[in-house]
Amino acid sequence: MTNVQTKRFQEISFYTGPNAIPGIRFRTAGRELGVTETPLGARMLVRVGPAQRRKILPGSQGIVILAIDATPGKPYPSSLA
Repeated sequence: MTNVQTKRFQEISFYTGPNAIPGIRFRTAGRELGVTETPLGARMLVRVGPAQRRKILPGSQGIVILAIDATPGKPYPSSLA
């Protein structure tokens, strides 16, 4: 089963950072629930587990993605037979 964290809406604190807008009270749900963001730079490699949800935003310079898939516990099937 996937690790799930929950909180009541009222338990999530309001955002008070440098981008706060007077009169508008945003809640920091992502931070409070452990959602993380990892900025990627040129020539970086990232391994993401199969159960992990991900969202990749390419930015202004575009992006190249090499996605390798496999079945846990089995060798990767080659298409070069």
